[in-house]
Amino acid sequence: MWLTRFSIQRPIIVSMVFIALAAYGLLSFFQIGRSLNPNVTFPIVVVSANYPGASPAEMERLVIKPIEDQIDGIDNLDQMSATAEEGTAAVIVQFKIDTNLDYAAIDVQRRVDTARVYMPTDLDPPLVDKSAGSQQAPILTLALNSSSLSATGLSDLVSQRIVPDIRHIPNVQSVDVSGDVKREFHVFPDPLRLMGTAATLPDIFNAINQNNANVPGGRMSSPTAETDVSIHSDIIKPSDMLGVPLPILTTFSGTGAVGTQANGLKIGDVATAEDGHVEQRIISKYNGRPTLILNVNRVIGTDEINSTKVAREQMKVIEARYPAVHFDEVAAAADYTQKSLDGVLQSLVEGIVLTAVVLMLFLHAWRNALVVMIAIPCSLLSTFIVMKQLHFTLDVVSLMGLSLIIGILVDDSIVVLENITRHRDMGEGPVDASISGRGEIGGAAVAITLVDVVVFLPIAFLSGIVGKFMIEFGVVVVVATLFSLFVSFTLTPMLAARWSVVKPIEAAPRYLAWFQHGFERLTAWYRDRALPFALGHRWLTVGVCVALLFSSFVLVGAGAVQSEFIPSSSTGSIDGTLTYHPGTPIAVTAAAMDRLEAAIIAIPYVESVITTVGTKPAGFGETTGGFTGNLTIELQKDHRAATNDVVRQIRTLSSLTPGAVTTFSAEGGSASGSDPIYYTLSGPEDQIQAGADKLAAFIKSIPGTVNVQTGAESEAERLNINIDRLKCAVLGISPGTVSTAARIAIGGAVATRVRTESGLVDVRVQLPGNWRNRLADIENIKVRANDGVSLYRLADVASFSYELAPTKIERRDKQRIVRVTGGFDPDATTLGTVTGKIDAALAQPGFLPNGVALKASGDSQFFAETMSSMGLAMLTSFALVYVLMVMLYSSFITPFVIMFSVPLALVGALYGLAITHQTLNLFSLIGIIMLFGLVAKNGILLVDYANTQRKHGLRAVEAMRVAAGIRLRPIVMTTASMVFGMLPLALGLAEGAEFRRSMGTVLIGGLLSSLILTLFLVPVIYSWVAGFIERRADRKAVTREHRSPAERVLADA
Repeated sequence: MWLTRFSIQRPIIVSMVFIALAAYGLLSFFQIGRSLNPNVTFPIVVVSANYPGASPAEMERLVIKPIEDQIDGIDNLDQMSATAEEGTAAVIVQFKIDTNLDYAAIDVQRRVDTARVYMPTDLDPPLVDKSAGSQQAPILTLALNSSSLSATGLSDLVSQRIVPDIRHIPNVQSVDVSGDVKREFHVFPDPLRLMGTAATLPDIFNAINQNNANVPGGRMSSPTAETDVSIHSDIIKPSDMLGVPLPILTTFSGTGAVGTQANGLKIGDVATAEDGHVEQRIISKYNGRPTLILNVNRVIGTDEINSTKVAREQMKVIEARYPAVHFDEVAAAADYTQKSLDGVLQSLVEGIVLTAVVLMLFLHAWRNALVVMIAIPCSLLSTFIVMKQLHFTLDVVSLMGLSLIIGILVDDSIVVLENITRHRDMGEGPVDASISGRGEIGGAAVAITLVDVVVFLPIAFLSGIVGKFMIEFGVVVVVATLFSLFVSFTLTPMLAARWSVVKPIEAAPRYLAWFQHGFERLTAWYRDRALPFALGHRWLTVGVCVALLFSSFVLVGAGAVQSEFIPSSSTGSIDGTLTYHPGTPIAVTAAAMDRLEAAIIAIPYVESVITTVGTKPAGFGETTGGFTGNLTIELQKDHRAATNDVVRQIRTLSSLTPGAVTTFSAEGGSASGSDPIYYTLSGPEDQIQAGADKLAAFIKSIPGTVNVQTGAESEAERLNINIDRLKCAVLGISPGTVSTAARIAIGGAVATRVRTESGLVDVRVQLPGNWRNRLADIENIKVRANDGVSLYRLADVASFSYELAPTKIERRDKQRIVRVTGGFDPDATTLGTVTGKIDAALAQPGFLPNGVALKASGDSQFFAETMSSMGLAMLTSFALVYVLMVMLYSSFITPFVIMFSVPLALVGALYGLAITHQTLNLFSLIGIIMLFGLVAKNGILLVDYANTQRKHGLRAVEAMRVAAGIRLRPIVMTTASMVFGMLPLALGLAEGAEFRRSMGTVLIGGLLSSLILTLFLVPVIYSWVAGFIERRADRKAVTREHRSPAERVLADA
């Protein structure tokens, strides 16, 4: 009470406090970063290594296992997964959610360095990257091509000039390039000339390796000067290598002597050299044109929208520097982010306007309505201050919380001002009315606010990945709600006493009189007819409420309300993959991709198509190989809503790629960034594939599922060259020399590196393509014996065999696994329906082979975790509400009666989802938790005032009738304010509002059902409970009256 009295007596001080909060809040609003999602970085460290030519099994044995052995047991390790492919390996180390990423990355780097001694000596140092968990999309995706530059020239220009220029743009952390062609010097030995000169491939390799030197020569000193010496014998251009001596020892005999001598050969005598490029195994195109794709990534935690704006401005300058290069902006995530944020802000403003209309209807005095409305900007601006201090961003999560509580922010002020107005109408002065009105309702206002706070606290402290994303939501709502209580105790009564109720409230204006008269008739009907009927038919009232509650649960059991992790949203981006059988030439895949691309571009609303042949996303990593490819399709910005329709049209184009498996899905349908249906199987290596095939077949049989496949790529033919060490020993040949010769012949080997104006360029020695692709030619490759003279065929010391080997190996926690992934058509089914059927199948004995274990990942894992954690959060919120009210009222009975209003909210929430064909998901479940606090206010207002009337001498039933008649107005007013404040959110008309609609629907439905049913059920329960207490007290009083004075003294003792 002292705070209210102080505010009324010192209005200047209170005004200055709120002016300061508003000014600093406005400043904070413009300084807070803006992003689509909260800036959440998960503690994930990725170790990657390249070893060209090594098979997946070799990468597993030589690279992955040594790293796994060292990392196993690292502090706070949650999960370790790995992928091995042709020449590449990646180990993904996932730590527990609150682990310090910087320290974790340092520890991983140290352990990887330790593992180096167990890896091949010619393996480049593995790279350790800690940016994989940032969950940030590139701020710009650019397509670069040139009509005047060669592919190598464009790649050199991009890598040496353009990419460094882009990296200098503020807030740009890195630039990823795809489809580039790396420059490389090639030395192609002629096998026929090698035979004629007795030279071998290792001879050429060693000659180049030993004759490219740029070394310091020391220092020359004289009495007058000192001169540094540099020795240059380095290679500058490909033709320089042709003059390098190739010393080959040959046998001679004559004049009775036998020996060896060098023949004076040069590399140019047996080989050709050229300035070329690495064989292109990643081919990128943009709208049918060969191109380089650049993904520009921002610094973690920076403002996505402002960073994109700055990057676009700087790119105009960079484009002007390079007129020979054509730049196309393919996509910018900030465009969708801005649209989504604008949509949330639009819903917020619409909610404020609708709330103002509701207040005007009920308060019928513009001054009173304005006093209440002031609570909204005061609370919001104050919340921005806290958001800035906690380094939150303005994103869809935080803004969704702010837009949801528009109606909640005026609750306390409505209740306080309505009571002040009632006291003013009773003849009290403005100051006395403000003090007494606030004092009478203060306990209820505190209870209403604190109930909201304790309900939101479990949301702010949800565990796991979901909790990381939702912490902003919980904190923002709690802070704004607490500020609204502070406003209702200070600013609202001060403005009422000093301005809005100085004069008695006049009759409603003519244009509002109809509403006032209508509401008065409604109040009279409820107080005099409906409520007495309910109190006279208590069991009927309870039965109706129980039946409605039971029927709402039946909706869920019958499938009328389905479930999923998060609703899909139409972002206007579509991802696709194309996969042939392993071993398919990259030219075949590229031709199929061209046909598919041409057909997709012709579909209405498609703006651009990026195709990449040679790689595709797979789970949380990627699959590489000439048999794969992926597509990224962007729709016109004004037709993003047609995303799912376009996806269905593209899926009909599979006839253009016979023999290939194609998948297409809209971005925004998965929170994890991978396929929404995602399972991993582990166990005996000879059993997991069979189990994965069976599970994939079952998932395909579920209606509505799409893109179902196993992660184990089919086995491909592989040539094994097995060197016989015994034969090598007999013939005096080093096995290492044989291995080097075979490697140079087929895959090539880098002999040295040449420093050019565009940087270091590899020099690769390799047989020409027409010689290295025939087994007979490989068998005839010559290898030199240790005597330096004798030559033998490769077939003399090695055997050749073909086998089927996996093209990709995946591991988790040091075991081999197989993935089963897929998606679903959001118009046909939901994730909850699919996972429910999968769980039922898995529960059948023998569905999976013995020893095979299954684990959900991605959205499947998040869905299961959400359902369990939300169930616990609901129980916790329900218990906290009751405990809080017990503490506030110092009674177990009053909160018990009030809590009957909470389950009634489920009726409207579940019926609302069923009628609007929406799902139980993360956001709708959060809405249900919010309802536990929001609907409790109805019971609080009724029971609190009924208790007050009982203290004044009324019996329970009569006290509740009086309370219901007086409290109906603030109950309906606060509920209407919240309903209309959330209406724009539930309608979901703004772009990007799909995933927020279910929360608004749940809240509006729950508020309405609780409003209607609470007005009857709570009075019935109250009449039973309070009536029982009264009757027991009456019996005690009667018994006391019939006792003698002596008996009364003994009874009292």
